[in-house]
Amino acid sequence: MTESVNHHTFPQKEAITIGRNASRRDPHRPLIMTPAPSPVPSLAEVERLQADLAAARAALSAANADNTRLRRDNRRLTDQVADLSARERGLGVYADPVQQLRHEIWTGWLHALTEHDRDRYPLAGYTLGPDLLPSVQALNDADRARAVQALTDTACGLVWDLPSRNPHRQKPPAAEPVVRADGATAWRCYIQQNTPSARRLVWWRYPDGRIEFAKIALHDDMACR
Repeated sequence: MTESVNHHTFPQKEAITIGRNASRRDPHRPLIMTPAPSPVPSLAEVERLQADLAAARAALSAANADNTRLRRDNRRLTDQVADLSARERGLGVYADPVQQLRHEIWTGWLHALTEHDRDRYPLAGYTLGPDLLPSVQALNDADRARAVQALTDTACGLVWDLPSRNPHRQKPPAAEPVVRADGATAWRCYIQQNTPSARRLVWWRYPDGRIEFAKIALHDDMACR
């Protein structure tokens, strides 16, 4: 008897595996997306965008004009303030530099103190040492104004009641306080603080209380005559 053979065909497992693997995307390959085509703007939209651009350009032009005007006004006001400040400080009154400096000290005392305080701190007599005027003239306007205020505070005695001035004897490192042959003692006070090479006012104080302004010195400058 001949054995019958079943001729039914079954799917091959290998083919199934291959087909399943073929359907997987390689994760290392970039996914390429095809962009959708941009819509073409309508004529009305183009006209609207052109109008917006024209308006923006007009606004920018107006802003630039305003900026130019404001800079011009700022320069004018700055000049007016500087001129007013110069008049209040008494600048440009005398051609003689000594008279001019004395006038600035008097003007500073007049404007900085009230009438009551001027009675309490009268502007006393003082002399100018040979190095004072050159040291003042070497300063710019802003530093000169600070120096004149320190001179004013010292001349009227207010310096002793201002902790920010910190008046103290001039004493070089590892040395005794400086005393001149005529008995005058060297003093100094702050003009500036917390700045590189901060300036100091140096003066001589006589035994009878008279003052001789020596010079405007830098922080580490201990020489005086």
